[in-house]
Amino acid sequence: MPDIGHAVLLLGLLASAGAAVVAWRRNAAWRERAQAAEARHDALYGLVDAGQAAILLTDADGRIAWVNAAYESLSGYSLAALREMPADLLLRDAPRATAADARRRLLRGDVADVQLEQQASDGSAYRVHARLVPRSDTESSLHYAAMLVDITDYATQAARLRESNETLARRLGQRTRELLAARESATAAYRTKAAWQTRIATRLHQPLHAVLAYCGLALERAQQDARQRRYLLDLQQAAAVAVNHVEAVRGLTDSQPGQASLNLREVALDELVEGVLSTWRVDAPALVGRVVLEEGCSPTIVADADRLSRVVRHLVANALRYSADDSPVSVVVGVETTAQGDTYARLAVTDAGIGLPPGGLDALVEHGPDTSPDLIQAGVTGGIGLTTCRQVAMLHGGRLTAQNNAERGSTFVLWLPLLRESDRQPVPA
Repeated sequence: MPDIGHAVLLLGLLASAGAAVVAWRRNAAWRERAQAAEARHDALYGLVDAGQAAILLTDADGRIAWVNAAYESLSGYSLAALREMPADLLLRDAPRATAADARRRLLRGDVADVQLEQQASDGSAYRVHARLVPRSDTESSLHYAAMLVDITDYATQAARLRESNETLARRLGQRTRELLAARESATAAYRTKAAWQTRIATRLHQPLHAVLAYCGLALERAQQDARQRRYLLDLQQAAAVAVNHVEAVRGLTDSQPGQASLNLREVALDELVEGVLSTWRVDAPALVGRVVLEEGCSPTIVADADRLSRVVRHLVANALRYSADDSPVSVVVGVETTAQGDTYARLAVTDAGIGLPPGGLDALVEHGPDTSPDLIQAGVTGGIGLTTCRQVAMLHGGRLTAQNNAERGSTFVLWLPLLRESDRQPVPA
């Protein structure tokens, strides 16, 4: 019996020893896990503490538990000074609505992103963008982790940018008002000038045509008196040029950019030129007899026939005026394709006169009549008429060019877009 008791006791001691060994091994594993977790915790804290972003942690009681070195540097407060302070320290200086919204989000378990004004330990103000992440779902206290980024410089620059934008907007508004007022003033001045030009041109138009008609009748009766015929031809030529200038003034009043409206229709260019010359056969037969209209193709264009007739009239009248009395003026109507592959209707007026001054067409348009002594001495006064011609050409999508001829005189060319088949209007049934 004693041997049995000893065996039972021995077995109990062995079981206790085995349980102790198992417990020791289990506790050792737990200790290793705890040490590893603590090492990771320390590494994480070390990483956060060495980071550039300011970090603040609160405890479950709603008080500040820990801040990293970046937060201490930003705020000027040490961890010892901040520990145990209320967790809503960050929201203390925030606007009431911003603070209330952030608290509501945190207590609800949501992340809150806010921009906050903060005050450092030295009394200076700085601005941060804070991301507040709740650390529990408790609704009794603020328990969160905060990451703060200093945006003071950004906020200052943004404020300056807003101020600059506001200043620019004020200046732009003021300048816009000034430009609108200037445009209204210029428009009023233009209307006044246009009304005066139209009135003067209308009053001069009829008397000048009467002078032309009188010259034509007088030339028929002065067949033998060469001197008188010379005077009458000079007067007839001057009156024709004056009529051309009057019509150019009328054209200028309604050919200004932004003021013009074209009465477009299909026009055969050779028929339009013939129509201009036919009116001169009555008013100035001696002058129009020098004009040679060369036969060629008959391009069709879409144009304002009235305005285009004024352009043709002016170009031919200029050629007659600045050519010798017996020299012909050639008018050629055709079609030409440019080097870029664009096809245009081409009206060329060639004379054997004094040619273009240095600077070509631009010089004529720029100086105008009776402004340049060199041009006056040379007898060249293009002025208002050529300006109008160029504007009318541009209104039609074309252009006006000019160049001196190889031997003598000059050639003015009017380029106008051809009528395409797709532009034709269907004939009503």
